[in-house]
Amino acid sequence: MELYHNALEDGELVPDPLSGHVACPKCGAPSSEFKYWEAVDHERDDLYRGVNCGMCGYEIDGGEV
Repeated sequence: MELYHNALEDGELVPDPLSGHVACPKCGAPSSEFKYWEAVDHERDDLYRGVNCGMCGYEIDGGEV
């Protein structure tokens, strides 16, 4: 755990601000490869946001905002 915190403090690891992941759980791509999406349900007046891995397409996070 200490190595993880040291890497965060040194800037070696950059957690994604929306999902908190530092890498894709499926392919291991770094968070810099993540692509954000947003969708609006006008009928329900809801906004949804999520993160997909730009390397493998895995949906990392999503939900109503």
